[in-house]
Amino acid sequence: MRCRTRSLLILLIACVAAGCAGPHGADRIGVDADTGEPVPWPYWPAGMRIHPLSRLVRDGESGQTVIEARIEFVDRDGHTSRACGQLRIDLHDATAAFPAGPVVTWEMDLRDLATNRRRYDDVTRTYLFPLDTEVDPFPQQPELRAYFLSADGRKLSEDALRLRTE
Repeated sequence: MRCRTRSLLILLIACVAAGCAGPHGADRIGVDADTGEPVPWPYWPAGMRIHPLSRLVRDGESGQTVIEARIEFVDRDGHTSRACGQLRIDLHDATAAFPAGPVVTWEMDLRDLATNRRRYDDVTRTYLFPLDTEVDPFPQQPELRAYFLSADGRKLSEDALRLRTE
C-alpha cells in the first residue's frame, strides 16, 4: 500500500509541475518517476538556417524592395520545429571588404506568442519575416545572416545566404 501511495504522490507532483509551465512554455516534460529529476524537453531547436526560399521582392503598391526572409529551425532529430527566443537578422553587402558590419539589422521576439504564431508559415514550416529595406544605397550583393538566442539559452547562427531577385 505504501508503494502505491508513493507512486500516486509522484504522479500528482509530475502533473502539477507539468501544468505550471512558465510563460515561454515548459522546457520540461515531467519528472522521472525513479529519480525525481526533471526530464528535459527534447524538441528545442538545435539548428537553424536561412531557408533558400528567402528572396527580394518588389512591393506591388509602393514599388519598394522587400526582403522575404524565411527562417527554419530543426530539433536535435533533424525535424523542423517552432522556436521560442530572440532572433536577429542582419543584411550585409557581400562586396564590402571583410569584416564589414551589417548594413541594417532587424530584431524579432519569438518569445511573444502572438508574433510567433503570426510569423510561422504552416505550409513551408518556416518563419516568414517581410523586412523593409529603406537602405540607400541598397547592397549590390545582398546577403542575410541570422542569430538566435533560444529561451533555453542556446545560441544558434547561420552565416550567410545571398539573396536572389524574382
